Amino acid sequence: MIPNALTLTLAECCVVVVAAALAGALPAWTKTRCAQALGVVLLWLGLLGGLIAVAGRALSPAGTAQVVILSAALAAAACGACFRSSFADVLDAAGCSVVVALTAMFGVLLAGPVAAELPQRLLDTALLTNPIVATASALDLDILRTEILYRVSPIAHRSFAYPTWSAASIAFSAVAAAALAAAALLRRETVAA
Repeated sequence: MIPNALTLTLAECCVVVVAAALAGALPAWTKTRCAQALGVVLLWLGLLGGLIAVAGRALSPAGTAQVVILSAALAAAACGACFRSSFADVLDAAGCSVVVALTAMFGVLLAGPVAAELPQRLLDTALLTNPIVATASALDLDILRTEILYRVSPIAHRSFAYPTWSAASIAFSAVAAAALAAAALLRRETVAA
């Protein structure tokens, strides 16, 4: 059984990541807006590096979970921006953005027997890029061995490594930077065409 406070944080993660995906997909993205957002993400990466170096283990699990959620939200919003730059229709962009966010959060958990057959490194990477698992790991919660997931998911019955909050935050932030750079490039090609 997951304690109520941890359940709320995991629910917060789900809501924030989906909302960020929608927020990134809705506005029109110009090259300037992409460059500004990329600057914010790069600033966050610098702050994150300093936070990891200085605070490191001194942060509470709740604090590290919030850092993971913020980083995952940046990645979701940036992916939304990339889809918005790719699609002419805002609903197509929003739909793709939400599908990607939900797949990132629940895909490996619902993969069933496929997850059981993945090589350990690939499974560890899938867990690293999963906002729910990364947030739970930051909270020191063994989410894959909770009662329901232990019964439903074959992952709990095999060898795997939970991601650290710092590795997950850096990975999400790197995805955000790459997606915003792609959005700027796609925007330029769309305008030029």
